[in-house]
Amino acid sequence: MTAIANAIIPGQFLDIGGAILNVKHPTFGAVGDGSTDDTAAIQAAIDASVALVDSSGLYGGFPVYLPPGSYKTTSMLHFQKSGIYIIGAGQNATEIAYTPAIATGDPCFRIGGTAMGTRIESVGLIGLTLRGKNANTADGLQIQYQVNDCLLDMVHVALFYNHGININNNVNQTTIRKCRLSQNGIATSDFNIYCDTDVNGVNITGCRIREAGDADSKGSVVYSSSIKFSGVGYNIEGNIFEKNGYAIFVGSSQPSYGINIHGNYMEWNTSYGIRLDGSTTSLRGVSMQGNYFDLTKASGGVYLEDADGISIQANNFVDESGHTAAQGCIHIVAGVTDSVIGPNTITTNGTAPVHVKNADAPETCINITFNDKTVTTTGAADTTPSVAGKTLFKSGGAVTITDFDNGVIGQTFTFLAAHAVTITDGSNILLSGSTNFVMAAGDTLTLTMFNSQVWEEVSRKVNL
Repeated sequence: MTAIANAIIPGQFLDIGGAILNVKHPTFGAVGDGSTDDTAAIQAAIDASVALVDSSGLYGGFPVYLPPGSYKTTSMLHFQKSGIYIIGAGQNATEIAYTPAIATGDPCFRIGGTAMGTRIESVGLIGLTLRGKNANTADGLQIQYQVNDCLLDMVHVALFYNHGININNNVNQTTIRKCRLSQNGIATSDFNIYCDTDVNGVNITGCRIREAGDADSKGSVVYSSSIKFSGVGYNIEGNIFEKNGYAIFVGSSQPSYGINIHGNYMEWNTSYGIRLDGSTTSLRGVSMQGNYFDLTKASGGVYLEDADGISIQANNFVDESGHTAAQGCIHIVAGVTDSVIGPNTITTNGTAPVHVKNADAPETCINITFNDKTVTTTGAADTTPSVAGKTLFKSGGAVTITDFDNGVIGQTFTFLAAHAVTITDGSNILLSGSTNFVMAAGDTLTLTMFNSQVWEEVSRKVNL
């Protein structure tokens, strides 16, 4: 304990108080020159902090400090003890350069164990970079097996062949704040951040997250999702997502609910900005507000499948290049119920993408409220115009209409005849008196879908 005591530097650091253990102290001997293998020295400092916790009986250990430098490591760094923080001098000053000689499958850094057992709390990494240096790397950081209250603050994780951050197996209340994640999942199409198997209460705020699944972003590349997760109580707010496949993918092996996705900026993503997919397990209670979707390269803005209680409001969908996303701003695939969509804002320099592309299987969607109050003109000769995602329509020409396509159960819309239009009573449209409605210019008809793919008249106004 004398050698360890000599390595303790008195004074305060980042308001943590107490003292810190400096990995460059002769007791540990880290060099930080980018070529010397510092694995043993850094692990010795971490172990010393753990030992001080055990000897003192204190809840937390002394922080382990890595001064400015590039610290080459060739095997995993790890701890499984409450109260341990690893602190650098900043993302651009302190780097752990992971350079394993062979592919072992071990991450650069692990917080927690390899099986259920000891629960740890109040741990984290602050102010440093984890960087993969060769093709033998696996995950950048693993947080796993009964870890509570983990903080990642101002950490940069880049160039790992599997996940940048992999959180799994009974982890609660993780905060990822002001971090950068880039070009992880290089060879495997894995993710910058991956959360699965009983991972709840994750807060991701103020981060820049980009280029998942690609090493250099040049040429023709296939990007993977930047964040993929399932669980309860996620808050994803105020982040920038660039050049990913999906920026955010929700849905995997466990039920997901209580999710807020607010105020994020998403650009140059090649698939959708957000995918909600409850096709393998339940997904409900997701709020999306104030997000900015750049559709320049994207297939669409939001993808929805088998999800309940979804709110998508006050978002901005922008396509200044005239790309016209094929799947629209919001693509409802199937099984979406009890949800509210709109109002949202669409900005374009070309043909505007549709606000909502309705269900590939509309009969599976129930009680979706559309709050888009813009008036859509139907095709001049369209006998079965689409009413996907909107509430107000007017005719584009004199026509006989036999059905309104792409509706969902619970949807109500109003149709204004701007021309001589006949609405046909039949199996698709049930009109008052079971007779056709021959509409003159200025007449209106309001229909609701109470049963799958059958519209029923609610009211009409005849402009005499």
